[in-house]
Amino acid sequence: MEIAELLREKIKKIPQKPGVYLMRNELGQVIYVGTAKRLRSRVRSHFSSNQPSVKDEAMMALVRDIDFIPLKSPQEAMILECQYIKEFKPKFNISYRDDKTYPLLKVTLNEAFPRFLVTRLKKPDGALYLGPYTDAGALRKTVSELERIFRIRTCSPVHPGQYDYDHCLYHMMKWCSAPCVGKISKEDYRKSVESACQVLLGRSKDLIAQMKKEMERASKDLKFEYAVELRDRMLALEKIVGTRTRSIQNFKRTLSHTKEEAQELAQVLGLDQPPKRIEAFDISNFSGKEAVGSMVHFNHGRPDKRFYRRFRIRGVVGIDDFAMIREVVGRRYRRLKEDGGPLPDLILIDGGKGQLSSALSVLDEIGVSQTTVIGLAKRYEQIVTPYGSEISLPRDSGALHLIQRIRDEAHRFAITYHKKLRKTKLMESILDDLPGIGPSKKEALLKAFGSIQGLKRANLEEIQEVKGISKKLAEKIYTFFRQEHYQPFSKNNDSK
Repeated sequence: MEIAELLREKIKKIPQKPGVYLMRNELGQVIYVGTAKRLRSRVRSHFSSNQPSVKDEAMMALVRDIDFIPLKSPQEAMILECQYIKEFKPKFNISYRDDKTYPLLKVTLNEAFPRFLVTRLKKPDGALYLGPYTDAGALRKTVSELERIFRIRTCSPVHPGQYDYDHCLYHMMKWCSAPCVGKISKEDYRKSVESACQVLLGRSKDLIAQMKKEMERASKDLKFEYAVELRDRMLALEKIVGTRTRSIQNFKRTLSHTKEEAQELAQVLGLDQPPKRIEAFDISNFSGKEAVGSMVHFNHGRPDKRFYRRFRIRGVVGIDDFAMIREVVGRRYRRLKEDGGPLPDLILIDGGKGQLSSALSVLDEIGVSQTTVIGLAKRYEQIVTPYGSEISLPRDSGALHLIQRIRDEAHRFAITYHKKLRKTKLMESILDDLPGIGPSKKEALLKAFGSIQGLKRANLEEIQEVKGISKKLAEKIYTFFRQEHYQPFSKNNDSK
């Protein structure tokens, strides 16, 4: 399967929610950060553009994986996007931008009473410029909310006065602190502007803690009206950044946790350094029929589906897991050596001593001896080493959790492929129920329509056109697929 197809499969799992997505290259580096109101649609649009820009075309040629973080609102997404751009410095958010491409947020610190302006030009005028941001609409909405929370002026005059105040509804609605007529001191107004900037710079936690202390102090000083105002600001601010903060923490915690698991696994196995590239194998068969093997590839603790492989067992008759493991491991690394590809740091075999011995014997024949190979016995979840020893880890062991996740993914991939083959064989065997259709006519029909599903959709005239199919037989086939009792694609049939 091509890389683009693998990514499209992943895109199907992305929710239609606001959020941030990160595109990574083959080294796992973030090369682009984007935001969207509907994540799946936005990410999918990168792959469906008929006339991509030069930037998009260059970027999509490098994309190998996509991460996404769903959030509650586009405003939260915009704030997180800004933080990630500053943190990861993605190639396609920086090198391919100019001041006329992405919007910036201008904070007019060069004015007596600063305000927020969205602009695409950066000038040496003493103002503070934040960004760039890729979604101008989300930027404006976020700024609008912050202006109301911190009561920042939105009027256009550089030096507003009494006339502007008399014609302004925002102060009446308590959306502006009216610095133009001295309703707030210049110093306090600038503090409000600075607080809004802290939110945009990702420092909301410190700001909320500071506001809480100030609210408690105001209550002690009997300044209840001001305390209530601070409380309302805090609640509004927490609503904007609450989900974003939790999402960032969860995302970073997952990355950190995976790194710790790999370090623990290295200690358990006596490796010089944590394994970065891990490949795992599993076998799936039903009474020896339609036997298949799977191989999954994990890079830095994360699945990398570009390197997943599946195998139809060719040289083994009956039920022989040892021989099947030997076949798929041999096919994988013979091909890898021929292509000159890099070997993994660790190979994981789903099974005990027998399966591990089979894998080791074929690897020795091929000349792959520098890679560590282990098994994971299913009964007691013990690590089986090439030296015959077994390692039992505590249930809460991070190293055990890591290899269990990888083993489970290999098992899932094998089962999925095995079910697909069984379903295909079941569908093809349906034609055997029709008298007058032998192997040659069955082959001709499947070749003409590609599958049973294609044949089912065909009309009578199309079936008649197939070589060797008479008008009478075509009518019989056409009628057979339209009988009420016939449901070749039902879930019940598939699960039996």
